[in-house]
Amino acid sequence: MVRYLTRVLIVCGVLWSPSIWAADKPKPRTDSLAVEAPAAEFDLKTNLLYDATTSIALGLEYGWGKRLSFDISGSYNPWTFSGGRKWKHWMVQPELRIWTKERQLGHFFGIHALGGVYNLNRMYLPFRTFPETNSYRHEGWGVGAGVAYGYRWNFSERWGMEGEIGFGYIYAHYDRFCPVVCGERLSSGVKHYIGPTKIALNLIYRFGAKRRKQSRIARGEVGFISRPVRRGLRDTLYIRDTIVVRDTIERSVSQPTAVRNEKLTLHLQYSVGSSVPLQNSENQAELAALSRFVERMRRDTTIVIHDIRIIGYCSIEGTAAYNNKLSYERAQGVADYFMQRYPQLSELLHVEGRGEDWDGLLVALSKVPNLAERTYIEYIVRNVGVYEGRERMLMELSGGVPYRRLMVEVFPQLRRIECSIDYTIRE
Repeated sequence: MVRYLTRVLIVCGVLWSPSIWAADKPKPRTDSLAVEAPAAEFDLKTNLLYDATTSIALGLEYGWGKRLSFDISGSYNPWTFSGGRKWKHWMVQPELRIWTKERQLGHFFGIHALGGVYNLNRMYLPFRTFPETNSYRHEGWGVGAGVAYGYRWNFSERWGMEGEIGFGYIYAHYDRFCPVVCGERLSSGVKHYIGPTKIALNLIYRFGAKRRKQSRIARGEVGFISRPVRRGLRDTLYIRDTIVVRDTIERSVSQPTAVRNEKLTLHLQYSVGSSVPLQNSENQAELAALSRFVERMRRDTTIVIHDIRIIGYCSIEGTAAYNNKLSYERAQGVADYFMQRYPQLSELLHVEGRGEDWDGLLVALSKVPNLAERTYIEYIVRNVGVYEGRERMLMELSGGVPYRRLMVEVFPQLRRIECSIDYTIRE
C-alpha cells in the first residue's frame, strides 16, 4: 500500500510541476520592451506550528509568472515519547497557488493534495480525526485534497512569514491495535474525514533572484544594434532595433556612441495608497506636459530614439515593500496612458518602480530653511538601514516635529514620475 501511495504522490507532483504548465506557454519575444514578470525565485520555509509538535517540517516554493507559484511541503516525526505515546508519520503536501495581486506577496488561494503514512498511539488529535487514538494504536496511510487561503508578509528582501488554512477531504485506511508493544491487531477500517487539511504559520527565507519588476534593459541584460530599421512611422523618423540579448550581438556590429538623455518630471496627485491619478486640472496639466515633451522628441528628425523609461518614486511613509509596489503601479499607470497615445513607440518603453526616494530626501534637505535637526536626519538616513528602524528614528527625533515638517515641505516632492528618453544625434 505504501508503494501505491508513493506512486500517487509522484503523479500529483508531475501534474502540478511548473515545467509541465510552462511547456505550452509561448516564449517571450526578445525584441519586446514589455515589462517582464518577476524573476524566478525559490523560498525555503518551515511550519512553526508543526515544529512545536517536535515534527520536522520543511517546504519549498517556486514562483513563476506574475501570479502563480508551486509549493511543496512535508513533515516527518520519528519519535516515540514516554508511556509509549507516538505520533510517527511522514506526509507530503503539494500545492498550486494563485496570488491575487503580486506573486509571493499578500493574499493567495491554493489547491493542494496530500498523502502520507502514520503510526499513532495514545495521542489526542484535533478535529476528532481519530477519536479512539487515546485508547488504541492506529497505523495506516491516507490521501486527500483540499483548497486553502493564506496571506504572506515580507519583512525584507530575504525574510518573510505566511499564514494559511485549508479545508478538504482525506481518505484514510487504518489498522487498529492494542496500545501495548507488539499489541495484536483488533480491526481494520477506512476513515472518511472532511475538515481542516492544512494549518500553517511558515517562516520563510528567499534565495535566488530578488523580487524586482524591472525590464531586461534595466538589469543590463540587453544591448543595441546600430543598424537603423524603418518602423512605419513618419517618413523622416527612424528608430533603431533595441532589444537583443547581449550574448547574441555580433562582434562586428558597432555600438551607438554619444547617447544623450532628456527627462521630464511629473508630480501627479493621487488618493492615499492609490495608483490612479485624480481627475483634476493639475493632473491634466501634467499629462499635457508629458504629451508635449514626447511630441517634441518624436518630431525631431535630427535624432534617433533608443529608449524610453517611465520611473516611479514614492516618499518614505509606510513600509519599503509597500512603496516599491506602489511606485511601480503608479509608473505603470502613466505607461498605459503613454501607450494609448503612442502605440508606435511601445517597443521602446519600459517601466520601473524605485520605491522610497531616500537620495532625493537628502538632496531636498539642503533646501529646507532653518531646519535645526538637518545633521541628525542626514546621519540617520546614511547610517541606519531601512529595515533597522530608520523611519521610526526619524519619526521619534525631537518629538516628531521635524518629521511632520518634512511631510509638508519635502515628501510631496519625492512622489513623482520621471519620463526619461535616451537618444543619439543622427549621423
